[in-house]
Amino acid sequence: MYSLNTDKTWKYYGEKAPYYGVFGQEMYLSSNLNEQILNDYFSSGVSYVEELMATVRAKIDKNFNPERILDFGCGPGRFIIPFARFANQVVGLDISQHMLDEALRNCRKFNVTNASFCLSDDNLSSIRDQEFDLVHSFIVLQHVNIKRGEKLIRLLLDSIKKSGVGALQVTYHDNFPNRKVVNYFRNRIPYLAIVLRLMRSLIQGKKFRNLPQMQMNSFNLNTIFQLLQDEGITEVFSTYTNHYNYYGITLVFKKP
Repeated sequence: MYSLNTDKTWKYYGEKAPYYGVFGQEMYLSSNLNEQILNDYFSSGVSYVEELMATVRAKIDKNFNPERILDFGCGPGRFIIPFARFANQVVGLDISQHMLDEALRNCRKFNVTNASFCLSDDNLSSIRDQEFDLVHSFIVLQHVNIKRGEKLIRLLLDSIKKSGVGALQVTYHDNFPNRKVVNYFRNRIPYLAIVLRLMRSLIQGKKFRNLPQMQMNSFNLNTIFQLLQDEGITEVFSTYTNHYNYYGITLVFKKP
């Protein structure tokens, strides 16, 4: 199903509002950032990574000790920095060079020296023929067209080394019925999202912000599980996610 290309959207956010691009909340607009907000932002990444690694060791592989970690859709490096404590090398992929530049600045700020960054594309060309002990993506894939996303998942699965671990999150359901209908059209008709945002601003008496539309796409979990099974994966540990009534699931698994 056709939908508007999202690459320009994320390149815009990478340049103009990299932290807002992660959560889509007003507090993360560049004009609203302060040291406390940034500290909380990176602290949330530390908590997430520590919980993920504990889950992998408790549910998947008690001796898991990754040498190389890939973070797909790394943004400003929220997970890169804590991942760097668990591996010899961490690689961040993102569609926006500005996001990668910001992630590199943050690594320097936190004295992380074992991270590198590469531009992403639909073929993951920059990491072709590379393999990783852990391949990770969280609140990223839903922002791309479903067919592109399924292709990217296949390539991410290919990049997991034998006996390596994957931790991939996708959304599968929008639990806000009216928004589901609106999103269908505003993700496909140019400038409709801007018009709707202007109307809402006028109705609610809020400041109008001319920001690109962040797509939120729902994946078919039947297809996702088929991709995993095609890779020979026999067991999956899953946890549900909920971002503003967008239901999702994180799948953690070991490649045979």
